Amino acid sequence: MLSLSLLQFLDRGALLDHTASSLAPVADAVAALSCEALKADTSTAFSFTDSDDGYSDKDVTYVSSVMKVLLNGSKLCGNLQCDQVDNIPIVHGRLRSLYKSVHSSTRIAVNSSTPFSNGNGSVSEDLTRLFSSLARALKNLGKSSWHRAHICLKGFENHNLYPTLVDSFNAGCPGLDRLNNSIKAAAKFELEDKYVESLHEIHILSKAVRKILSWEVIISFISLEGSVKGEEGIDEKPDKKKKVMGKGTTLLMQFIKDNLLSVFVANNVNDNSCSTLPEKVAQCILSHFESLLPKIKQVVESNESRRLPKLAKGTRDFAKEQMVVREKAFAIVGNVFKRHGAMALDTPVFELRETLTGKYGEDSKLIYDLADQGGEICSLRYDLTVPFARYVAMNGLTSFRRYQIAKVYRRDNPSKARHREFYQCDFDIAGDETIAADFDVVRILVELLDELNIGDYEYYRLYLSMGGSRKIRGVQNLETVRPHQLLEQMVCTAFRVAADTLNQTRFGRLKNMTIKIDQLYFTIASALKPLQANKLPGDMEIIQDVNRLCVVFEHVEKLLTLGSGSGNQWSHQQREIGI
Repeated sequence: MLSLSLLQFLDRGALLDHTASSLAPVADAVAALSCEALKADTSTAFSFTDSDDGYSDKDVTYVSSVMKVLLNGSKLCGNLQCDQVDNIPIVHGRLRSLYKSVHSSTRIAVNSSTPFSNGNGSVSEDLTRLFSSLARALKNLGKSSWHRAHICLKGFENHNLYPTLVDSFNAGCPGLDRLNNSIKAAAKFELEDKYVESLHEIHILSKAVRKILSWEVIISFISLEGSVKGEEGIDEKPDKKKKVMGKGTTLLMQFIKDNLLSVFVANNVNDNSCSTLPEKVAQCILSHFESLLPKIKQVVESNESRRLPKLAKGTRDFAKEQMVVREKAFAIVGNVFKRHGAMALDTPVFELRETLTGKYGEDSKLIYDLADQGGEICSLRYDLTVPFARYVAMNGLTSFRRYQIAKVYRRDNPSKARHREFYQCDFDIAGDETIAADFDVVRILVELLDELNIGDYEYYRLYLSMGGSRKIRGVQNLETVRPHQLLEQMVCTAFRVAADTLNQTRFGRLKNMTIKIDQLYFTIASALKPLQANKLPGDMEIIQDVNRLCVVFEHVEKLLTLGSGSGNQWSHQQREIGI
């Protein structure tokens, strides 16, 4: 059984939730009218775009998109630099993100009985914190709206226009002090654990913000139409020059005219009633807030020709500095690969689906299928490995080094640093299963990272293949591993593989092996003594394994020489690694 105070709290919270959700879209439309009334510079204010890399605010981006739709085609935006215009996406976007969070939490609290089993204090306290954040966002919205209306009124005063409107605004529009007082009162009640009273103050704040927005509409409307008569009875004729408003704001202005006409008829407007008209118009705007909401949604969501194009999810544009960095990095990578005998390869961006699904199995659900009219079932490439394997098989190649830098596509859910279209860099050595090829890959990797000059780099879960089926785990989850540490780990791993190989061929385990990197002196204990040439049995598999172990030593020496030549300083102390 819920207590009366908790029911009151939830009822007040649901009311606030509804109020905030209806304020956000109306505030966007009102701000668009103000931008035209102020002749503000909007060229950069609404330039926020969703980069889809996790580093952009989607609500801020959405508000920018809505403002562009409402102002599309407007010739009234000018050169006025105004902070209250520049911060529209941020202020309105923050309100959107907070009211969505409040809406989710309020809905859970209203429809679930589980949170109330231990009393209602914790639930009320938690929701009040959320509403307190929403209150500050509402205050910022009201403050921004009030300043825009005030700037527009200043223009009237400078030209001695509509003096009654200025007086009516000062008398009827809530001031900034009222907003601050509501915030302070809500915070005071929250500290005293009076959560219902705190939400009541936030509700009063929301009503004040609604009233400020209605006054902003009135002032913007008068500025754009010039249809209000002055106090002295002088009829201010509207400018006969055709004004080109935004396609969205034009519809909103017509909607406001249709609804304000009832005010003029109901109040029998004449010269003597002009002083009270603005207050009555403000009340009319407040009463029509709910009917204004679907009209705004219709403007934003309909007429696709008006909407600016946007990126598909999981993709992004690269330009300017990003392209300069990419081109330089690609050139460095390509030169390193070519220096080591690799040839560039370019394969089609799509393959036969049967070619791709044979490799990926369960991951085939992440492959993009194409609606091909030619009868073939094709898909976009998932990576660069399968196209390379298909190329090698088709051309009967037995030995080939290739590199490829190209885009791949994955039908995945976009998230931070996870895209549906991205570049992949591949380097492969086909037809060489010796450990020499494995060490060459590591050598190229180290050389490549050094030439990119990215500072300290790390190796995560580096796997190298040896002998086809066996896998060498080189380095795993090491923090800030430098090249010489990687080489030490590679040598140790190679010894382990050799030991396992010799063990499988009845030679027993290798024991007490140490590597002295600085002196390139390798000591292998008694287990290797029987492997002298004159005692080696005539088993070709064993001979190949021992020769493979010798190749390890040769390539480590070459890699160490490379490391010392590329600026990596080796310790003068003897480095010993137990196997």
